[in-house]
Amino acid sequence: MDNKKKPSGAFKANNAKKEKILSKIAQNWLFDIILTLAKSSLALRGHREDLSQEGYHGNFLSFVELVALYDHILWQVLDMPKGSTRYLSTTIQNEMIESLGTKLETHLLEQIRASPFFAIIMDTTQDISKVDQLSIVVSIKRWDLLSKFTGESDTTLKKINQTRWSSRVTTISAIKLRFFDIIKALSSIVLKSPNKDEHNEAESNKMLNFEFVLLCEFMHSVLNDINYASKTLQKCDINLGEASKALAETKGKLQIYRNDFELFKCKACETARKYGIDTHFQEKRQRKVKKHFDELAADHRFPNREEIFKVEIFNNVLDTLIAQLNTRFTVHKKRADDKEA
Repeated sequence: MDNKKKPSGAFKANNAKKEKILSKIAQNWLFDIILTLAKSSLALRGHREDLSQEGYHGNFLSFVELVALYDHILWQVLDMPKGSTRYLSTTIQNEMIESLGTKLETHLLEQIRASPFFAIIMDTTQDISKVDQLSIVVSIKRWDLLSKFTGESDTTLKKINQTRWSSRVTTISAIKLRFFDIIKALSSIVLKSPNKDEHNEAESNKMLNFEFVLLCEFMHSVLNDINYASKTLQKCDINLGEASKALAETKGKLQIYRNDFELFKCKACETARKYGIDTHFQEKRQRKVKKHFDELAADHRFPNREEIFKVEIFNNVLDTLIAQLNTRFTVHKKRADDKEA
């Protein structure tokens, strides 16, 4: 007779439950890796897709091996004997990609159906094999909530265009003018939005902060002056003297701003009081740096949050701009002076 004890039903159930938890955590890692590769437009597979073979295994398996170095659960999955369910085969990868695509399609369809109206753009083009490929673009109405508070206005919120400096001025101007409307829209999202991520992002309310109001006032003035110089330099009939004069005026204004911190602070206080925002800087716990025995002096600490903002943000921005104007346009000024002489 076989004297070995057979595992009990409770032991089997416990092992099955443990394997289920491990596989769920491993699958979450694998889904995240696939999403990361898809966002980066990287192919998943490589030349050799067997982890037992030496060589390059492709992006997907390489990422899995990297994560497994720091996650013991995924490492246990990789360490399973051949023939075990490890969710790494090409078939499983395709099924994961298909399930992610289905989830994304369902989410997009829900947004489209919830929108009061939408626009459809369709276009076809031939690929390298001369086969027509149909592209469908669906644009849904997403500005309805904000439009309820802003109303019919010439000033609308603008997204920053990375290639156009003037877009920064229009963006900060729109935020400054429509500040209260944006706050009301965010509050409405907090109260009514069923989307959890959208709700949490709106609830953070980083705009209801005196530092944000002060930075908005400060950058509005700075960007307006820079935009004036930019528009002047773009004129077709401008000469070297006029260009140097415009840059000198801009540099002079920035140097004046260097000593006008209190003036910007007063303007920000007026704006903050109008919207019911506390006019004090929110103090944060300062991180202490350990002092070693061979150091002659301890690190300098600012007495309050206002001094930190003034030195690390206000002065730093102006110093950088002034230095850039000096280094980039000194040669042009010298040529203009030589021409006048």
